[in-house]
Amino acid sequence: MIYNKKGETIVSIIITIVIIGLIMISISKIIEYDNNLNYEYDKINHISILEKNANILAKKINILNFEEWDLFFIYQTWSEIKAYSWIQNMDYKYINYLWEYINTWSYNWAIYTRQCLVEKKSIEWQMIKCSVKELIKK
Repeated sequence: MIYNKKGETIVSIIITIVIIGLIMISISKIIEYDNNLNYEYDKINHISILEKNANILAKKINILNFEEWDLFFIYQTWSEIKAYSWIQNMDYKYINYLWEYINTWSYNWAIYTRQCLVEKKSIEWQMIKCSVKELIKK
């Protein structure tokens, strides 16, 4: 029986290339999965921090003008904290990750919306819950 050394070499090279290709594809899939997990963790963590900040700021504002179960949103400047009802200044409910006012039509990064709800208002105590959500641009 005669062996063809060139044919065996070509087949072994092709098999080696296929194996290396499969290894590279699986490594890239693992890296992509890890990046997706990191992105989701960062997003959830960032929203949680913004929510905690909103709840802290909500405790500092005067809600005498609001009734129970009123929705409002908070806008913070360098010197003061303002609370707007949903009817007033609807644009101020959209913020970026630095709590800055943004134009939603021209802003290209993550846009957040925050809303607070006066659940209980009495002379003795008040309960306000704030939530922050990331908007998805289409």
